[in-house]
Amino acid sequence: MLLDLDGTLIDGFKPIVSALNQTRVEFGMQPISTRDIQRHTGRGSGSVEAMFGTDWVQARPRFLELHDKIYLHQTIAMPGAESLLGWLVKNGLAAGLVTNKGQERAEAQIRHLGWSKKLAIIVGYVEGKPTKPDSEPVRLACKQMQIDTKESLFIGDGLADMQAASGAGSLPIGIIDSFNERELRQAGAQVCVPNIMEAHTWLKNRIA
Repeated sequence: MLLDLDGTLIDGFKPIVSALNQTRVEFGMQPISTRDIQRHTGRGSGSVEAMFGTDWVQARPRFLELHDKIYLHQTIAMPGAESLLGWLVKNGLAAGLVTNKGQERAEAQIRHLGWSKKLAIIVGYVEGKPTKPDSEPVRLACKQMQIDTKESLFIGDGLADMQAASGAGSLPIGIIDSFNERELRQAGAQVCVPNIMEAHTWLKNRIA
C-alpha cells in the first residue's frame, strides 16, 4: 500500500496556505483561496512555483521559513488515517509514503504523529530528483519495499498522485476532495472514494 501525505494521511494544508499567502503578500501579490492552493499542489511538480512566476527563486526561502515555523504544530491526522495504518500493520501489509513534500519535512511530520514504525518507507522530495506526477517516486518506493509496482495500490487526493501511480502500474485510488471524481478518473484513478475511511472500507472488503 502506497499513500500520499497532505490531504490523504494528514491535514497539512494550513501551514502551506498560511506561508504561501504571507509570502505572496510580501511580494506584492494577492492571497489565494485554500481550495485553489490545494488544487495547485495536487497537480504536482512545478504547480507551487507557478503561483510566484519569476519571483519563485527569491520567494521560496521565505515561504519555507514561514512554513517551517508552524508546520509541525499544525500537523493533524485526517480522520481514519491512523486506523488505516494500524490495520495495515496488523494484517502484515507494508505501507509506504510517497510525497512531493521535502524528505526531512515529511519524516518530521511522521515522527510527530508517532507513525514511523507504521511505514516501511518514506519517499519525499530530494533536490534534483523527479516528483509526482512523474512515476519514478512510486517505482522507487516499490523497489525499496521489494515489491512489484503491479502488486501495489496507491491512495491519494491529487491528480499528480493518480498520474504517478497509473504510470508506474500501481492501482490508483482517488480521494474526492480538491478534485472531483471525473478529474481523478481522467488522471488515472481506477477507484474513487470520498475519504480515507471509505478507502479503508473498500480495502477491508477486498483483503481478508
